[in-house]
Amino acid sequence: MKVMTAKEAKKYFGVFIDTAQHEPVLIIKRKRPVGIFISIEEIKKIPDFKKSLLNYMTKEVHNPLLSMLGANKNHRAFSSPSEADKFIQELRNEWN
Repeated sequence: MKVMTAKEAKKYFGVFIDTAQHEPVLIIKRKRPVGIFISIEEIKKIPDFKKSLLNYMTKEVHNPLLSMLGANKNHRAFSSPSEADKFIQELRNEWN
């Protein structure tokens, strides 16, 4: 996965689009992830893509919100809204 700043993506938009046709491009702004651009073909590879994105986030991006939501906790995924609500409530209880 390639990583570009928002400024680079804007300045080199043609390169950005061409690169995204071959691999996902993560856009960061002020060291925070703000978006991902993927080709139509990459949509077919979503499970593998999610795993590589979470690996990158865990290693490279220091974002307290991602940590709070579980991105750095064994790649937590919620199977239902109630499970996510329960997790958020547990976090609130830890902070109080």
